[in-house]
Amino acid sequence: MAKEWHYAIGGEKYGPVTSQQLKALADSGELQPSDLAWTEGKDEWKPASGIKGLFPDKPQRKPTPPVPASDEKKVSISFQSSLAHGGKYATAIGGICGLAADFLTPLGPFNGYLAIITALCGITFFLMWRRLSKEQRSNWDLMIPHQAMIFSVYLLLAFGFWYGAAAMCDSGDNGVLGANITAVAQIQNTLLGIESTVQDIKKDTSEILSETKKISGNIDKLGNLGGLKNEPKTPSEFYHNARVHELSGDFRQAFDSYERYVSFDQPFIDPIDSYLTLLKSQNGYQAAAHELRKLKEQFPSSTAIEFVSLRLETGQERLNSLEKFAQSHPEVGPALLDLADFYSADQMPNRSTVDMGKERNYLEKLLEASVTGKFDRYFIDKKFADNLLADARGRLTASENGAATFQSSQTVFLANHNQVWVMDNKATNIFYSFDQNEWNAVTDLVKTNFLRRGTISDQRIFDQSKLVYIKYLDHRGQESRVFKISISSVKQSSPPKGLGQPINPSRFIKD
Repeated sequence: MAKEWHYAIGGEKYGPVTSQQLKALADSGELQPSDLAWTEGKDEWKPASGIKGLFPDKPQRKPTPPVPASDEKKVSISFQSSLAHGGKYATAIGGICGLAADFLTPLGPFNGYLAIITALCGITFFLMWRRLSKEQRSNWDLMIPHQAMIFSVYLLLAFGFWYGAAAMCDSGDNGVLGANITAVAQIQNTLLGIESTVQDIKKDTSEILSETKKISGNIDKLGNLGGLKNEPKTPSEFYHNARVHELSGDFRQAFDSYERYVSFDQPFIDPIDSYLTLLKSQNGYQAAAHELRKLKEQFPSSTAIEFVSLRLETGQERLNSLEKFAQSHPEVGPALLDLADFYSADQMPNRSTVDMGKERNYLEKLLEASVTGKFDRYFIDKKFADNLLADARGRLTASENGAATFQSSQTVFLANHNQVWVMDNKATNIFYSFDQNEWNAVTDLVKTNFLRRGTISDQRIFDQSKLVYIKYLDHRGQESRVFKISISSVKQSSPPKGLGQPINPSRFIKD
C-alpha cells in the first residue's frame, strides 16, 4: 500500500496525499521546505525539507512552526512589532498628506474627507481579518488584512489630528497653517486664487442665470433699437450694434462690438456697464473682473471704467470704494445713485433709520447734481438716464411720505423732560451733550420692539434755558445725525408727539 502524507501550510492541515502528489506540491512551490509534514508511523510533525528526495536541489531553511493559540507572549510581541513597523511609514505619509490637505483647505475640507476614507478602509480590513482562522489572525506578518488595517488606523489618526486642530483653532477656510502663519495665507491666496469666497461663487452663478434670463427676455427691445448699423464708425454706432447683437443672442459679435466701443475711451457709463453685465452672464464673475482690470490698465484715466469696476465689489468693501470715489470725483453724479442704492430696502432689508436717512441724503444730492448736468452727461442713452432720475424722485417722495408712519414721525425727542426716546429699534447706544464737545451715554437704556429709550441723569437737563443734543449708533455702528432739542419746549407731563395720550410705557414689549 502506497504511503500517505499529511502536510500543514500556515497552520492549516491538508491530506492525505500520495508521495507523488506531495512531490508535485513541492515542485510547484505550494509546499515549502519549512512547511510541516507527517505520515503514519512518525511520532510528530517535521519540516518537509527532511523528507528524502522531496527537495533535492533546493536549499533548506529553518522551519517556522505555527504559533500555538496559547502562546500569548509571542503573539503580543509580533503585534507590537507590526504596530511599530506600520506606524513608522503611516505616520510619515499621514503627516505629509495631512499637511498638504491643510494647505488646500480653502478649496475644501480635504483632511475630513481623507479621515472618512481611511476609516472606511480600516473597517473593511478589520472585517476581512475577522473572517480569518484563529491561526491566521495570529500571523501579523500578513500584509492584508493585518498590516493594511494597522496602516489605515495610523492614517486615520493623522488626518483626524489635522482636521480636529483646524476645528479647534477656528481657522475658517484657511486651515491650521493659514490661520496661524500670515505668509502661508498669502501663498494660499496667490496659488489657489481664493480672492472670491464661496458666497461670491454662488452669487456669480445666480447672476449668470438671472442675467441670461434677462437677455433672453429682451428680444422685444430689438424693434425699438432697429437693425444693425452697416460699417459702424462712431462709438455710439458700435454700442448700438453691440446691444442689437446682445439682444439677438449673438454674443460673440456683441463682444467684438463692445471691444471696438471701448477702444474709443468714452466717458459714458451705460455702455461699460452693459459690457460688464454681458461678461458676467456669459463668462462669469472672474472673467469680468479680469477684463475690467485690463481695461483699467489700458485706460488709467477713464472715470467710467473706474466707476463701473466698483460694481464688482460687495459689502463694506464696495461702500468704502464708492464713498472714496464720490469724494475724489464729486462731478460724477451716478456715484450718488449707487450709494443711495446701497442703503435701499432692496439691498439692505434689515436697515435702520440711519440707513434710511443716508438713502434720502444721497437721493437729495443726486437730484441736486442732476440739475447741473452731473448725471445724464455720463449716459449715451439719455432716456435711460431720465428713467433712473424719475425712479430716484419716486423713492425720495416715498421716503418723505413715510414721515407719517409711527417710526418716522419723530425720530428723537424728550419725554417726561429727561427721558430720551429714539424711534429706531436698531439703535444700540444713545448719547447726549449740552455743547457737542462732551458726549455722555444715557442711563437705564431700555430696548423694546419699537424703540430705544434711556434717561439723562445730568441735572443740567432741568435747566430750561439750555439745548440738549442727541445722537445714537445703530446696529451696524453707524452714527446718526445730531438732533437738537430745546429743553424749554419739553413739559414734565408732555407725551411724545405721535404716540397718543397719555404715555404708557408698559405697552411696549421688551426684547
